[in-house]
Amino acid sequence: MLVGFDFPIGLPAAYAERAGITSFREALPELGRGSWARFFEPAERPEEISLHRPFYPRRGGGTRHEHLRRGLGLDWPALLRACDRATPTRRVAAPIFWTLGGQQVGKGAIVGWRDALQPALNDPELDVALWPFDGPLEELFAPGRVVIAETYPTEFHAHLGVDVGRAGKRQRPARAETGAALLMWSRRRGVELEPELEEELRTGFVSDDAFDAVVGLFGMLNVMMKYRAPGEPDDDRVRRIEGWMLGQGGDVDVLEMPEPRGWSFSSLDELGDGPGFRKIRQALGVTAFGVNAIVIPRGVTGRPHYHDEQDELYFVHAGRARFELPGETRELGPGGLCHVESTTPRVVTSVGDEDLVLLVVGAKDGYVGRDGHLANPGKLGSDG
Repeated sequence: MLVGFDFPIGLPAAYAERAGITSFREALPELGRGSWARFFEPAERPEEISLHRPFYPRRGGGTRHEHLRRGLGLDWPALLRACDRATPTRRVAAPIFWTLGGQQVGKGAIVGWRDALQPALNDPELDVALWPFDGPLEELFAPGRVVIAETYPTEFHAHLGVDVGRAGKRQRPARAETGAALLMWSRRRGVELEPELEEELRTGFVSDDAFDAVVGLFGMLNVMMKYRAPGEPDDDRVRRIEGWMLGQGGDVDVLEMPEPRGWSFSSLDELGDGPGFRKIRQALGVTAFGVNAIVIPRGVTGRPHYHDEQDELYFVHAGRARFELPGETRELGPGGLCHVESTTPRVVTSVGDEDLVLLVVGAKDGYVGRDGHLANPGKLGSDG
């Protein structure tokens, strides 16, 4: 059984290092007792903040991020886990220890760790595993075992092909609009929904909490049905201390390949809306090489990466891109091209006044050579 929770599961590595924590899994049962007795009690005043009492503030009024930064002796970015940072498809998440405002996650972490995770892990009748701390997702499943993962609805939006956009999810009509896209996802994946749930999706639910719960469920199904990889983290600190959001950084969704034929057409608009990938290869049935488009909001930096085998060619369709490579940085506008060999690390940032739209082609094994032949023009085009 896979259970997803919409609260952070893990600690920022920089905080853990200062606090002497080397394993979140081992530290979790001790929080709230002994020297950690006040861990779950948010500090009311800045001087009460400490490594053993990191959540702040207890209530609003004169509270500032600077108080938390000073109290823990860490810069604000160091209070983020790697998975909390902004991605091409969503904005940065809030630091775990901040408990004020609409985006805060601190209260959820307190309640989730204290009232859900600790009791479950301490129950001798339950066999519980925490992903990714206890191992790769596929290896954790066993008869009678409950596998717990962090599921962040905002992270799932792009995985499911929905665009919340500026309308957000606070208003029911906006949730209903997104619900239509979720219904399309369920039909495409062959997921049969109860009539009551279909009606809620059409009408936008009574609350955004109910909406988020369904997004979280669909995001987990997307992984379990193998349409998206779990996103197993490679970094040992992430696996031991920080944790990871299910599906983040996983392979792009696998779409059904069209029936083989000699050609196919589409457009970027047809393949999706908002930030994120446009899965050109799957949608058009391309098998000879890899090709995708990606839309990156202005000011957002993509994931630094390299490949084992495939070279990549980047074409700037719209916006401006800053390419950072070992020893060189270059900005390119519309029409710009950049070829990067497989093992060369690279990172791309959207630096223009509009969203960056990149066409990315990947391939290996070299140039085919000149193998073109003349075609009969009388057999081309429509008959009339």
